[in-house]
Amino acid sequence: MTDDQHKKLSAFIKGVHYSLRANSHKVGVEKAWEEHCSQHDVLQQYATSMQELATMFWDVDPKKGREGTSRVQWVVEHCLQYFVHGDRSKETLRESRREQQIYKNESESEYCCKCGQHCLNVCKPASGRMLDSLSLLDVGSCYNPFKNFSFLKVLPVDLAPASPDVFSCDFLDLEVVSSSEESSILKTLTVPSRITQIPENSYHIVVFSLLLEYLPSPQQRFVCCKKAYDLLQDEGLLFIITPDFKQPLKNPVLMKSWRISLASIGFSRVYYEKLPHIQCMAYRKCPNANVPRMWASHAITKKKLSTRMATEVECPATETILGNEDLHCFVCDVAVTGKFYPLATCRARTTKTRLIEKLGHLVGERYMVVISEDDIICRGCANLMNTLDRLELEMRSVKNVVLRFLEKKYSLEEGELLNHKDTECGQPPQITPGELKLAPLMMQSKLCKFLLFCERKLPNINTHLFSHSYNSNIASVNS
Repeated sequence: MTDDQHKKLSAFIKGVHYSLRANSHKVGVEKAWEEHCSQHDVLQQYATSMQELATMFWDVDPKKGREGTSRVQWVVEHCLQYFVHGDRSKETLRESRREQQIYKNESESEYCCKCGQHCLNVCKPASGRMLDSLSLLDVGSCYNPFKNFSFLKVLPVDLAPASPDVFSCDFLDLEVVSSSEESSILKTLTVPSRITQIPENSYHIVVFSLLLEYLPSPQQRFVCCKKAYDLLQDEGLLFIITPDFKQPLKNPVLMKSWRISLASIGFSRVYYEKLPHIQCMAYRKCPNANVPRMWASHAITKKKLSTRMATEVECPATETILGNEDLHCFVCDVAVTGKFYPLATCRARTTKTRLIEKLGHLVGERYMVVISEDDIICRGCANLMNTLDRLELEMRSVKNVVLRFLEKKYSLEEGELLNHKDTECGQPPQITPGELKLAPLMMQSKLCKFLLFCERKLPNINTHLFSHSYNSNIASVNS
């Protein structure tokens, strides 16, 4: 694939993501998602573009000349490491120790009751025959990339499948039913069926590969993760593949937020690796969900984090994934290459004033600022507006202090000068002429005792007195 083809496909995918997010700000998340799902032509072109990008650029075999590890290969390797090579048992023992710390003040019988004695059942090492029974649910599969691995029993689903062996499914509307209905649902599926129900506790593995950032709302992402928890068996793995931030310092912040959000559901992170342009994670469904939930609650309370982390899953915005060569900032009119914000809903950080109001005050009443719902502001201009907002607030605070000093000096009521609007800004104060007062001299004048001569400077008066003594000496000699 040439660079031009890659840019063209990326631009289309980016446009779909941006259009969905912009429309969600305009009409609401649910309505925007409903309208998006009804655009069958756009969805089909999106699926085809994603398949071409993945097969020709992202998932190229490293042995054929491209460095790095593909996302599919990373998932498969860690599935084997966890279920076959002993990491599952290690994580079980680790969780058991955490449970003992939580319930250390309770009796052994109460502890075993709360744990459900699952430690005794799952601490046994996985046998090699598990390779024939690992079930995997690939959400947002697109073209079923895991079909070539014989030890995986894959159910690929996608909103708009690009391959005929992928089932159609809107995961947000998927109903998780009781496990007793498994035989009447999964065993009767035939492509191209549309899946609307899946039994709970049905899968060892659930994969979200480049899925969560597709959704415009943090609440929708949280719902998807919660459904993945319900569909997984105890100690199953949720794999999340997400694009990397362009700003490296933001990666730890995002990963910490995800870890807390998923822990509030009942997941604990077992694997993390940063590959070129993507971040790969694996979360384990804890049989005792109280263990990760208590950790998440403690982390939110200790570090005074937002409680929204327990109900939302943040994602890097689309612009940080594919670039924004076709988007221009409303203020500087420069092509956006980093993070941006919708101008219609963006507010200043300090005073929470809408940025469009700040822009209106800047240009004055002679001109009108007209924006649309699609207009954006780049991060640099947003920082400038935040700085302006902060400095204006500080200037008003200093002005209030000075005016209050003057009110006290002239015995005026509090706020009288501050609320006086007759004097225009920048008008010089009116000075009332008064009586001229001479400041008293700090240095006394020296007076000559022979003549009417006075002088402030002591050396000059000494010279003058010396002349008197000199003249008197001459007169005495002549006599």
